[in-house]
Amino acid sequence: HDILEKKNEIELFKEISEILKEEGFTKQMGLSIYDTNDINSNIIESIDRIQIPDNLYLQRPYEEILFFKKFSLCIDVRSIFLQGIIPNEIINFKKTIPNLVINHQKKVILESKKRGIKMYDLAVNYIKNMPYSNIVIGVDKSIQIKEFFNSINKNINIDNLKSFKLDSPLVDPRKW
Repeated sequence: HDILEKKNEIELFKEISEILKEEGFTKQMGLSIYDTNDINSNIIESIDRIQIPDNLYLQRPYEEILFFKKFSLCIDVRSIFLQGIIPNEIINFKKTIPNLVINHQKKVILESKKRGIKMYDLAVNYIKNMPYSNIVIGVDKSIQIKEFFNSINKNINIDNLKSFKLDSPLVDPRKW
């Protein structure tokens, strides 16, 4: 996730990308970034895709994603469950999580129960309605893959997802 800023780093990335493509090791090259400000404009024409975090609490601006689509980039999304926090009850957490995030989670859990929608389905539904090309998920058990497919195939009509956004830098797990 390091930012390529220096001219020599960008040139080296471009050179390696071309070699890997020419040798048939890959068809596409991309970058995994935390924030769209992390990508240098001099490298956009050299990549085919980017991978960025987004989830129900972060809620990356729709326009930001469309900006990268203008460059014909494949936009892969990761961290859709915010390190496993969003779909789980507070008692299941094994990490040190800021109180602000825990308190937000408690509010959202109450709201999801009031609406009769599982937290997992809320998280997946948010991502499903964004203009991403692909979703990257991590699983511990094969049953989680089935749960993901069941959730993504649900048609949930949710009004005002903005109310689930956590407007804080602490939505970034690197700050924990």
